[in-house]
Amino acid sequence: MAFNWNSLAPLTELLWSRFDARALAEIRKAEHPELVDVGLVENCDASPFSLRGGMRSLELMIGRMENHWIPSGYYLIDEYANDMQTRERVGEVALRLPLDLGLEIRGVLDDLDLRLWGLTVPDDEGVIVSQYVPGRDVSRTPWWWRRIPNPAPWDGM
Repeated sequence: MAFNWNSLAPLTELLWSRFDARALAEIRKAEHPELVDVGLVENCDASPFSLRGGMRSLELMIGRMENHWIPSGYYLIDEYANDMQTRERVGEVALRLPLDLGLEIRGVLDDLDLRLWGLTVPDDEGVIVSQYVPGRDVSRTPWWWRRIPNPAPWDGM
């Protein structure tokens, strides 16, 4: 199935349309630093585990939240936790980029974060942290792990 990413993740796609070959090479190196020295880094943009794929996933999830989880009306807690893991990974990759490129990525990520913050409430019961990042010091856990959608789309399932 082909996705129309320009409509599903417009911020991510607009950002990627501005990147030249140098920027894309830097992104690939930041995504897979362990593969650079052995020459195995390929263009992995289509992978959901790439920086672009992760940002697409986040933007898609936020869009679904804004539209009350259409088309299904629900979202599994495991899917949400997976998206929070994706958010963490995207932030880590952005930090490994050269400053100019990292700032461009952070700009879009900051916009996505603001939207996510506005669509969530504190997870006072710690459901996400306790189930999906056990053993981690909650005070050192990034904010997105400590917030959940309201209402939670997995309630009543």
